[in-house]
Amino acid sequence: MRYPAGVFASDRPNPTSLGPVEIDGMTVMLRIPRLSDGSSWRETNLRYEERLAPAFGHPDMPWSTAHSPYMWIHTWKQALSDAARGWVSYLLVHLDGGREHVVGHLAMAGRHPRTGGTEVSTWTAGVPHSVTRWAQASLIIAGFEADPRVPHAVAPLAVENIAVQRLARSVGWSQLQTCRRLRMYDGKPTDHQIWFQGNTIENLAALRRTRDALSGNITSWMSGRRAAVSWSDLLARGRYELRNCRRRVAADANSSVAVTVSGTSRGSVEIAVDPGSSTTELIGRPRPDVSEDELTATIADLAGRLMGAPSPTRRIVVAVRDEDRPLTEALAVHGFRNEGRTLPTLGDASTNRQLWASVSDN
Repeated sequence: MRYPAGVFASDRPNPTSLGPVEIDGMTVMLRIPRLSDGSSWRETNLRYEERLAPAFGHPDMPWSTAHSPYMWIHTWKQALSDAARGWVSYLLVHLDGGREHVVGHLAMAGRHPRTGGTEVSTWTAGVPHSVTRWAQASLIIAGFEADPRVPHAVAPLAVENIAVQRLARSVGWSQLQTCRRLRMYDGKPTDHQIWFQGNTIENLAALRRTRDALSGNITSWMSGRRAAVSWSDLLARGRYELRNCRRRVAADANSSVAVTVSGTSRGSVEIAVDPGSSTTELIGRPRPDVSEDELTATIADLAGRLMGAPSPTRRIVVAVRDEDRPLTEALAVHGFRNEGRTLPTLGDASTNRQLWASVSDN
């Protein structure tokens, strides 16, 4: 899952690999996925289903189906697409006896429509925590260096996933807020904590210190013969390409409502839909010479209308300025609740905001 937001391609090419390094007796590297990685990717995911499925399960298909040859082609193509857009998507591989075993997948991709931030998604299996920490720190550094315009990265973590929260803190993540029923976890909509890292000089320096302290043993790797692409993956690629060659690009679910006062444009309110977090966000977009206060009545009206209509998402949210009492009062009347301080709007970092949310039980 990632933000379905606008793309800002980076001018800086991403490295095709990071490492190899030796950490706690294990030689690992991060590299872009290859078509031939499918068999190893499936084997690792199926072996560690019990640990991975709660956070990465698919509500519409069994775990085995979600890790079929066809779904590997989807995963591989998505990773290549992310790289082409200037984002980062790496497999974590264990280098052992001339062979490369997939032991994780880490991605930093997407762009939030209001904040401009990106999202990190990672899983690893069968490796020491020190390897996961090195891999995650390396990924974030690569992502921030690839596009300095990205202000921050976020990682939504289920409130029940205590072990991952401890790991996040050890890599420098900071907890910001808790969002109700944000994502699926263990088969049901679950509250998630929002953890974040800023793309700042100071934070990048701290991440490099973490990475370098873990990867003191940089090693060389004489690549053996690459694994051959399996017949099942070749057939799956053919089916995937055939099925998608004529597929139309899905229409953008986002829309915009113009705001006019006495016939004069005052800006607009964007309605941004994120299926991954089942969230619809109302975003005020005032004209440069207009106060955001002039959008308050429209945002409040839209919030009430959305609550009274069938919704494709569980959550409807508004990032409200601290001083906008009329809007918070109107949202409270509609049943919205304050979920705490949220990240700033891109280009308006000096304005403090609180996230108000209406969450459906359906």
